[in-house]
Amino acid sequence: MRLDDIKPFVRQAIMSRMSLGKYVSYRLRTRDHRLFYIMGGTGQIVVEGVPYPIRPGMVVLLRSGTEYIWQVGDMRYLAINFDYHRAHENITRSFHVERAELVSYVLEPDICFSDAEALSRPVVLYDAASLEGRIMSIVSEFSLRRPYAVEYLGALLKAVIIAIARRCQDQQGVEPGSRAGVREIIAYVGRNYTKPIKNTDIAAALHFNPSYMNRLFKAHTGMTVRAFLIEYRINAAIDLISGGELSTTELASAVGFTDVPHFIKTFKAHTGKTPKEYAKG
Repeated sequence: MRLDDIKPFVRQAIMSRMSLGKYVSYRLRTRDHRLFYIMGGTGQIVVEGVPYPIRPGMVVLLRSGTEYIWQVGDMRYLAINFDYHRAHENITRSFHVERAELVSYVLEPDICFSDAEALSRPVVLYDAASLEGRIMSIVSEFSLRRPYAVEYLGALLKAVIIAIARRCQDQQGVEPGSRAGVREIIAYVGRNYTKPIKNTDIAAALHFNPSYMNRLFKAHTGMTVRAFLIEYRINAAIDLISGGELSTTELASAVGFTDVPHFIKTFKAHTGKTPKEYAKG
């Protein structure tokens, strides 16, 4: 199938909020395709086993049947449930989010693009704030239900999907075939974030030149390796705060910070609160 052939049907388009702890640790699947735009919040989304820190301006595009886990704190987002074709437009009620093991079938399970291969798998884009206005227009139009809404919503969503495909091609053009290297970096951070590691340690372990590694990672994710490591540590600290009672010193050490004042300052910069304030709130 080619990207030009799609005629999206928007089943739902909403602006919503997800509170701390909702869906945490639940493996989820949706029956139709789903597009998320993150407006604010903390935490991460784990897509097919790969964790991605939540950041404002982030876009997540999931094919029907994709497994994912939300681990977030007070996230604000826009969400669109849709089909790439209008074959199922008779199903107008949105599907509820369900645990993966309870989903027995999905719509359009075999979608594959010959001219936009990146859309044939989950897409996560950072620094995509330029798409917020277009996605918000879809949410607004969906709520109004004016004449020709189905056609107009489909056209708006097609434009957004094409913009996402272009961003994916731009990223791949920087370092063709390098997505596997980015996944290695993410996996290494997940295994070693509790240690006082630096960029040079990660590069040496994975046999990368440090400058090349950082350029590669930023091209695919929109952030540096160091920024990703810090966000990963802060998200891990949030999980520990939610799961038990640790002192600030113990908390800092558990997520790889050797300097407690620096940990407190970094935590507050990301969440707006100190660890103690976050625990109380």
